[in-house]
Amino acid sequence: MTPDSATTICVVAFAGDAAALSETLGQCATASSDTLLILASGEDALLLEVARQAGCRLEAALPSYCDSHRYWCVVTAALNHLAVDCCWVVRAGTSLPTQWQRRLGMTDMRCAALFPLSIRHPCTSIFSRTDHAPGLPSEQLDRWLNNYLTELTWDIPLLDGQTALIRPAAFPAGAEDDRVLAERVRQGGHTLLATDSLLVDDRQLAPAQFPQMLGQAWREAVLFRHPLTAVRHAMSELSGRGEPPPATVPATLPAVLHVCHGWGGGLWHWVQDFVSADEASVNYVLKPIGDWQAFGQTLALYLAADLERPLATWTLALPIVSTAISHFEYRSLLQEIIDSYCIETVLVSSLIGHAMDVLRTSLPTLLVVHDFYPVCPPVVATWEKACDYCDSDRLAACLRDNPGHRFFTQEDEPHWQALRAAYVADLLHHRPLVVVPSQSVATRLKKLQPALDALPMRVIPHGLPPCLLNELTPVVPESLLGRRPRVVVLGSLEVHKGGALLREMVEPLTAIADLYLLGCGDAGDDWESRPQVTVQRQYQRDELGSLLRELRPDVGLLLSVVPETFSYTLSELQAAAVPPVATGVGAFSDRIIDGESGWLVAPDADALLLRLRALFADPRQLAAVRNTLATLPRRSTSDMVQDYQALMPAQKSLLRRPLRATDRPRDLESAVVKIDSDARFRRVLYAVLGYLRGKTETSPRLPEFSRRPLRSVIDWLRR
Repeated sequence: MTPDSATTICVVAFAGDAAALSETLGQCATASSDTLLILASGEDALLLEVARQAGCRLEAALPSYCDSHRYWCVVTAALNHLAVDCCWVVRAGTSLPTQWQRRLGMTDMRCAALFPLSIRHPCTSIFSRTDHAPGLPSEQLDRWLNNYLTELTWDIPLLDGQTALIRPAAFPAGAEDDRVLAERVRQGGHTLLATDSLLVDDRQLAPAQFPQMLGQAWREAVLFRHPLTAVRHAMSELSGRGEPPPATVPATLPAVLHVCHGWGGGLWHWVQDFVSADEASVNYVLKPIGDWQAFGQTLALYLAADLERPLATWTLALPIVSTAISHFEYRSLLQEIIDSYCIETVLVSSLIGHAMDVLRTSLPTLLVVHDFYPVCPPVVATWEKACDYCDSDRLAACLRDNPGHRFFTQEDEPHWQALRAAYVADLLHHRPLVVVPSQSVATRLKKLQPALDALPMRVIPHGLPPCLLNELTPVVPESLLGRRPRVVVLGSLEVHKGGALLREMVEPLTAIADLYLLGCGDAGDDWESRPQVTVQRQYQRDELGSLLRELRPDVGLLLSVVPETFSYTLSELQAAAVPPVATGVGAFSDRIIDGESGWLVAPDADALLLRLRALFADPRQLAAVRNTLATLPRRSTSDMVQDYQALMPAQKSLLRRPLRATDRPRDLESAVVKIDSDARFRRVLYAVLGYLRGKTETSPRLPEFSRRPLRSVIDWLRR
C-alpha cells in the first residue's frame, strides 16, 4: 500500500473513551478518500452517540476494557473477524499531525505492522524516557523533528504503540499477550517495523516499558543503541525547556525529478521555464551526457537552482546508445536518486539517453510529449511529408531511406521495432499521465500508433516566463504608406524549420519587403551578404521585446515544414502582437485561427508570397489581427505549472523531509553549511555532544543543541 492508497482507518475506543474518540474523529475527518470505522466497546452508550453524531460506522467488537499488554491481540482478532484488509489502527485520544495518513506507506509485503514515532512506547518514543512530560504541543514537536529525521525505517521486536498501519491477516489468533503475538508474527515470516516519517502524540496513554522477558540483546539494542538515540536527547532537552521551534524552519516541499535530454532547444527551454516557475516543489533534473556514438554515457543530476553544475554524476559501465529497453545500472541509479532526494513525482520529457525503466517506477509519473520519439526514431514524424501512419513496414523503409533519420545511426531496425513495441506496452500497462502541448500532437501520435487510441492525453500549452511577457509589449508599426514592409523570422533556419523554403522565396520577398533574421545562429553566414536582409545571429531571450519594438515588424514568418508540437516563437510573436503568417502544419493549425489571429498557408513558397503580397496591399487585415492579438490572454509559465500541479497526485508537501544540502562546498564556510544540513552527521554529532554533556554537566560552555550542530561546536571552540 502506498501513501496515496485509500484504506480503512479504524479508531479504537474502549468504555470511557467518548471524549477521546470525538477528538480523534475530528482529526481523521480530513482523510476523505479513506473508509472510517470505529472499533469500540458496545457497553458504552456514549461511544454509540459519538459515532452516530459523526455519521461513522461503529462495530461493537471490543470488551469494555483491555490490558495494554493484550491490546493488539484484541484489536487484530476483531479486525480479522470483520475481514478488514490493510488498515490504519488509531487509538482514540491520539493526536495526529496534518496530512498524517499520507506520510506513511507500507510497500514491503512482509511487513505486518508499521509503527510511527510516539511518546509513550520504548521502541518508537522520541524521548529518552517514556514517562517524559512533553513541554511542547504536538505541532511544535513535529516541526522540531523536521530538522533531525530522515525517513528511516527499522525492525523492532515489539508491537510498540497503539497506533499503526497493519495487515490484520498477518496476525494469528490464540496468542495470550502481545509479546507472544509479535513472536508468532515473526515466525510466520513477517516483520514489525518502525519509521520516523510520522509522529503521533499519545501522551494521554500510560508510559509503556520494555518487557523484561524479551531477549537481552534486543533490550540493550533498544535502550542503548537505538537509531534515534541522538535525536531523543535533543528532543528531551527541547521539550523539557518548552523551547518552541524557530519561526525560520523552512517549509518542506515535495521533490520532482525531470528526466530530459541534453540537446537544448525548445524542450530545454520548457524545463528551465518549469523549474523557474515552480515555487511549490524542489525540482531536480536528470540529463544524459554523451555523443553521437552513445547519447547516454554519463548521467548528471542537477538542482533547479543551478543547472550548470551537477550535484552528482554517474558514468555507466554500459553506455545507452539511444534508449535502453531495460538497463540494470540505470534502474539502480534511478532508485538511488529517488531514495536519496525523496523524489515524489517524475516528469519525463525525453527518453533519449535514458532507459525505459524510468516509466516503471512506483512513483506518479507524467510523460510530457515534446516530440514523437521513440515512436518515430527521426523524432519529427516526417518523411517527405508529415506522417499520419507508421506500421512496421513503413518504419523499416524509413530507417533505410529517410534522410531525416540522422540522429540515431548506431542501432539497427530490430532495436527500433522492439523499442517502439516496449514503449507502447509500457504506456498501456503503467499508464503514466500523458501531457501534450497541443491537440495535434495527441492526434498524430495516435495515428502513428493506433494502439494508443484509448490512452488519455491531456493538453497543457506551454507558457512564457513572466519577465519575458513583461518585455513583449504590443508592437505597433507605423503606416505602410511610403515605406517597405518589414518581415521578421525568429530562431533557427535549419531545413526542418523552413530554411530551404525561405531560400526559395527570399529574392521575390526582398523585392517587396525588408527581411530581419533574429537568432538564426551559424546559418547567418548564408544570409548576411544578401541585400534587404538584416541578420542578428544571437540574442538573449529577455532582449526580444526591445528588439521587436526597435524593428516594429509588420509580419512574423513561421516556416516550419515539419509539424511543430507547440512553437515558442509563435507564442512570442502573439505576445508582442506581431501578426504571424505560418505554414498550416502541426501546432500552428491548433493555435492560429486563419484570418483572425494570423494566417495559415500551405508550406509552399508561391502560396506564402501570394499571401504576403495580399496583406501588404491591404494593411487593414494586418491591423485587425494585431488588435486581436493584443486582447488575447497571455499565458505565463506560472499558469502552465499550475495546470501541471493540478494533474499531479497529492504530494507530501506538508511532510517531514530531510533538509538536504545541494551545493558542492567551495570553501570551509559552505562545507560547514553542507555538513550541518546532513541529518546523518547530525545524529552522530548529537550523540557525541550528549555523551560529553553527560560527562561534563558542570560545564556551561558546551554548545546547546541547535539546527546547526557543527556551527555550534566551531563557535564554542573559537571562544
